[in-house]
Amino acid sequence: MLVTVGDSYTRKSLAVLFQNPNIEKSREGIVSRNGQCLLFVTLDKTKQPNKTLHYNDFFQKDLFHWDSQNSQHADTPAIKNIRNGNVEIFLFARIQAKIKGDTQPFICCGKLQFISLDINTKNPVHIIYQALDYQTDPNQQLKSLYEWEPQVLSTYKLETNQIIKTPRAKSSGQGFGLTGPERKVVDLYAMSVAFNELRTIGATQIANVSMNEPRDYTAEIRNEVWSIEVKGTTSSIGESFFATKNEKVFHEINFGKTGLIFVTDIKLSNIDGKLSASGGKAEVILPWDTSEWEFEPITYKVSKKFGIR
Repeated sequence: MLVTVGDSYTRKSLAVLFQNPNIEKSREGIVSRNGQCLLFVTLDKTKQPNKTLHYNDFFQKDLFHWDSQNSQHADTPAIKNIRNGNVEIFLFARIQAKIKGDTQPFICCGKLQFISLDINTKNPVHIIYQALDYQTDPNQQLKSLYEWEPQVLSTYKLETNQIIKTPRAKSSGQGFGLTGPERKVVDLYAMSVAFNELRTIGATQIANVSMNEPRDYTAEIRNEVWSIEVKGTTSSIGESFFATKNEKVFHEINFGKTGLIFVTDIKLSNIDGKLSASGGKAEVILPWDTSEWEFEPITYKVSKKFGIR
């Protein structure tokens, strides 16, 4: 990596390191070029000129919450590239833009991996990343960034993501250290494995509805229509994964007619820059009783209390 996590950098120095003069010239919070996306984030927005704009940028352990530029929505090219894993994302953050009139440098927080986008937000959109280079023993500069919290969080309708864990002993999760492209390959492969598993157990009328609904497949099993959730991981055990609030609620309400196919031990390979997946062990759970799993909230809908300015 061209930069060191925890070190300070100016836009000018980063322009030289990344051989991209636009980094120094631009005052935008997002600069992309040649498959790299640099996010420049000032956490404390209390001194911004436009007091009507509220941004939710903060760390929550190894997760980073980020609001895009006010002009961006889910289908803005830069956001689509982030969602689809087309770019390598680097985060440079600082708490304040200036201290006693002196412009502050940015601290390198390392690489980010896209986790989720709140579909109910736009202009700006709210995105959650995993901080791949999160430091458990950070230097003082990083520690200050990790611990910083906004004085007031504006209202945003964030779908509460959950980490779902089995009641068993803690172990590996859903391959959270994967890059965006790797995560996409794993997800697509898990869907294909799940499709074959459904056919193996005699399911018919199998339909992929994952694009528009809080379930991945619908299928007719034993003359009844079932809703199937699919999750995949490179972990050989795989005891946790991410799910949205909508998925959680859907499977709770429709208990008895929903199932989970959890594909573990997926093998990733990269030959000449082309990613592929193979292997995998599928666990088919019919019905899926969500009450037997622990749901740990990792994000919240936060609203200003009525009457407080």
